Amino acid sequence: MKILELQDLLIGYKKPILQEVNASVNQGDICVILGRNGSGKSTLIKTILKSIPKIKGNIKINNVEIESFNFELLSQIISVVYSQNILENEVNVYNLVALGRYPYKKWYEKLNKKDSLLIEKAIDYCGISSILNLNANELSDGNRQKVFIARAIVQNTPILILDEPLSYLDVENQFVIMKIFEELSKNENKTILFTSHEWDQSLTIANKMWYINENQLTSGMVEDVAIEKNIINAFSNEHFEFNFYLNKFVPILKQKSVKSVCVICSDGKDEQIYWLTRALRKNNILLDENSEIQIITKEKHYVLKENSSDVSFKNIEDLINYLKINE
Repeated sequence: MKILELQDLLIGYKKPILQEVNASVNQGDICVILGRNGSGKSTLIKTILKSIPKIKGNIKINNVEIESFNFELLSQIISVVYSQNILENEVNVYNLVALGRYPYKKWYEKLNKKDSLLIEKAIDYCGISSILNLNANELSDGNRQKVFIARAIVQNTPILILDEPLSYLDVENQFVIMKIFEELSKNENKTILFTSHEWDQSLTIANKMWYINENQLTSGMVEDVAIEKNIINAFSNEHFEFNFYLNKFVPILKQKSVKSVCVICSDGKDEQIYWLTRALRKNNILLDENSEIQIITKEKHYVLKENSSDVSFKNIEDLINYLKINE
């Protein structure tokens, strides 16, 4: 069931940034919005939230034009987490999370049992029970982001929109937040729409993608859009390329590779393979499954096979030095 739909949408300020946008998300979808800086991701979010007027077209929620919703009603349908959350006044974490119930309360009304249960549930989701009495302004970036996501969860809306929720976070906190998205989608049937520059991580959880390029938006299943728009090449340039062994973008080697090798996992661990392939590439040694030089990973050592001879190494450093000397 389509919960949010864009029809022939034209958005921008003095001149259009995106035109003829036709896209939708279903209830329970996790949809990532990808595009280069300045492509219109944040402008699109602001337009959906009615922060800036659309130029043309329709934005519908449950098949109702968004213009029909006042801001009070819209805040009961969509909750928002921005990339930079600035607090002018001191407030502890619990009270900040509790503000998620504000759209449903008169100024004089107190929290009731239902509100308290929603707050406790959001605190549990985001794993912030140990910091409830702390000043929100004094939190780390990762904890602060989790607190604002908890506030959005407390708002209890069917749609959550987040602008760059993974920015400024270390890898551990990025995965914590992505796990929260997965649980909200699976357990609560929430629709998650978020922008990101961390696209390789984002695509591991998103089932739908809105990809923006050259003033156009393409919508669909992540893998279909990725193939149709060749996004790996689209995000590559003369400095970076996607490495399929490492599953991430890496700097392009400027020096000529000294040789190529084939890495074979025998009884080594995945972590061991990762660090080995990383070291090989850093030292201008190409990975080629057809190479006559084979490196076999063992539990506590490495075996290099070349010209019917085997050489064993206790660590990666000795292996790399041998390859360089015998290039």
